[in-house]
Amino acid sequence: MKPSNLLGLDFDQIGLMALPGMKRFTQSIPEFGPIDIEDDVLAIARRGWEDRLRSEYVGVMVMRRFHGLLVDLNAPMDLQEVALVMTLQEQQHTRLCAAAAQHLGSPLHIGFDLSELQQARDNTPIENQLWVMIIGTLICGEGVAFELVKHCLSELPRTSFCEVLRSKKC
Repeated sequence: MKPSNLLGLDFDQIGLMALPGMKRFTQSIPEFGPIDIEDDVLAIARRGWEDRLRSEYVGVMVMRRFHGLLVDLNAPMDLQEVALVMTLQEQQHTRLCAAAAQHLGSPLHIGFDLSELQQARDNTPIENQLWVMIIGTLICGEGVAFELVKHCLSELPRTSFCEVLRSKKC
């Protein structure tokens, strides 16, 4: 990977979610308690949540691509709307993961490969790109991820961090 393909993004906020009318569109961030773990364990936990944040944000871009493919194929409007809701959910999960990482001391400056964010299309017919996304990304990828989250939640004690994972399960 060439250094020119790397991009660092800051996951800061300016408080717009507190505006009247916005709370109904977003999930609340759980109250995180004090952290009393060794520094090396804290660093591992922080990195884990930064990786989750990165994955969720790439998911936002994947869902944007999914919506674009549906538009290009003139899919029914309700299906397009479902894709937009899925995009919003990925963005919300990103925000929740950012809150968890920040509570663990992350500066929320996350590196990405530009191609992950661009989700460029190729010359494959649009119908094929859509099927690859439905089968590979949504059914297989999200299905496996859902089962892993369910398993983690059944084994882990209930904490604010688990509540962030639980929101992904919805």
